[in-house]
Amino acid sequence: MNQALTALQAVYEQALAESRKLLAHAAEHYDEAACEDPERLMQILDERDDIINTLAALDEQAASLLQGLTGSGQALPDSLRALKDEVTKTLAAVKERDDAFAAALGKSLENLKSLTLKARDLKQLGRYMGAIPHSGETIDYTR
Repeated sequence: MNQALTALQAVYEQALAESRKLLAHAAEHYDEAACEDPERLMQILDERDDIINTLAALDEQAASLLQGLTGSGQALPDSLRALKDEVTKTLAAVKERDDAFAAALGKSLENLKSLTLKARDLKQLGRYMGAIPHSGETIDYTR
């Protein structure tokens, strides 16, 4: 293998490792309890963003290496094509988990909205709207 193919193989291997890391992260952290805890949710998404940023940088490297290879008329060997396909399959599995988590998060937000509307309809929310927490004072909205 020439240098460009060797470099591309290294990029694909690193991308596969990162995509597996992302899949493991999704499997470990995506649960209904995360939908109820905003701080935990933000931490999960920040960690996910770090992995995705790494994958994006690797994708740019791979694209530039592929452009050089196709420009010189070289075909991608089957071993590299298989490695690339494995990365794609792993990221497809991550997408499935992301979609399921997004659905659970949407359901959680709908439940919160429903509870808020129910409290408003029962006029239980009105007494809290003008109060300053822990002070007992009210806010004068006329100023």
